[in-house]
Amino acid sequence: MAKRALVLLTITAFIMTALMVPVASAKGLRKPVVKLLSVEVREIQAFYLNMKKGRGAIINLACVFSIYNPNKRSVYLDSLSYALYFDDFYVNTMKYRGKIWIPARKTVQIDVYGSQSARTLLLNLLVTNGAKLQAQADAWNKAHPNAKKKKTSGAFAGANINRWFTTIADYKFPIYLKKGAAIFTAPGGRRAVVNINFKYHPK
Repeated sequence: MAKRALVLLTITAFIMTALMVPVASAKGLRKPVVKLLSVEVREIQAFYLNMKKGRGAIINLACVFSIYNPNKRSVYLDSLSYALYFDDFYVNTMKYRGKIWIPARKTVQIDVYGSQSARTLLLNLLVTNGAKLQAQADAWNKAHPNAKKKKTSGAFAGANINRWFTTIADYKFPIYLKKGAAIFTAPGGRRAVVNINFKYHPK
């Protein structure tokens, strides 16, 4: 009887010890804090667009982020991507290409680069933003009923791109980062996903 009681006591102690050991799981990983510090124009060409030759001016942007790791252990930034919008028009998808090791309770800074050509912007506008462009054209035509020639959605596509190229250095319009995610992993297979949704319009 005493031997049986000793066995039960040993099993109980083992179970209690196992319950006290922390398990590596997604719930045990605190989400890192991702902040957008700035959107910087690193290079810009004078606006031109020649669809016949497939050429156009280029804007090189860098979205600068800070990432703070609140965990007691280091984590990896596995990937970071988002959709880039000028005003409320989708223009491109940007991705950070690389993998970063972020020490425990430290902050790192990364630059995500993206090149936007006038030709690509025009194609994206016409393919993915047709309804918004048509709404712009309809609003203009309604406000100018006596105009000799009505505006088309294609005309507003070109006008928008021209305006973006000539005013982006002064941040005359809002820039949005939408529908994005930063994915982090830690030893033991733990994983955390941080949504990327920012507006940048310092002026």
